[in-house]
Amino acid sequence: MEPWNLLLTHTTEKGSSPVRFEELKEMDTHTIISKELLAGPKAVILPPSAPDLRSVTADSIEGRATLHQYFKLFHENYVEYAHKQKLVEVEKKQEKVESCIERAVQLHNSLEERLHNLKSLLVLHKKPLSKAEQDFKSELDRFAGVEMDALHSSIEALNARLRRHVHSPQTNFSNQQQQKSRRMASRVQEDEVSQLKSSLAKLSLLNSENTQKVKLVESALENRDISD
Repeated sequence: MEPWNLLLTHTTEKGSSPVRFEELKEMDTHTIISKELLAGPKAVILPPSAPDLRSVTADSIEGRATLHQYFKLFHENYVEYAHKQKLVEVEKKQEKVESCIERAVQLHNSLEERLHNLKSLLVLHKKPLSKAEQDFKSELDRFAGVEMDALHSSIEALNARLRRHVHSPQTNFSNQQQQKSRRMASRVQEDEVSQLKSSLAKLSLLNSENTQKVKLVESALENRDISD
């Protein structure tokens, strides 16, 4: 291998006369730069260890210098390579993630467009109710209007009767007859109150069931209108 200064003097002697660009292309690059310089320095995996390395302590100057050299070689030969490999893997995964996001955005846009088209179709092609559907709806309205009002009025009348029976004045009898009448009246009142309470509970249950039925029928009609 020729030294660098000799190679430079050799080329300068040759290039004393003006050289054209075509002639420079034809010149052999190996005569200008050697293979060793092009290849670069060889990677030193482990430095040559001294025979007295085990006797060197870590807190000494020689030990710190050796540790620094080993850390530097480890970082140059392994850590940087691992970082490059990780970066390559991350770039590949990033491309996949970006493609998935793009597909999801396209699908979302297509679904929004389809939903908008369906809404416009429902508005344009809304059909009127048939005769049977109109009759059924009028019957439901009558049931919800008249019969529910009658049910509420009957419940109010029963509540008024219950209040009158609870707050009714007691008649004046003799002591024995008064005690007997009070006992009998209390029993009768208790029976009537229990009957009224049970009837009120039944009426309230019937009222709730009727309201639920009305809601179900209205929802069924709305769904039917939407499906048509």
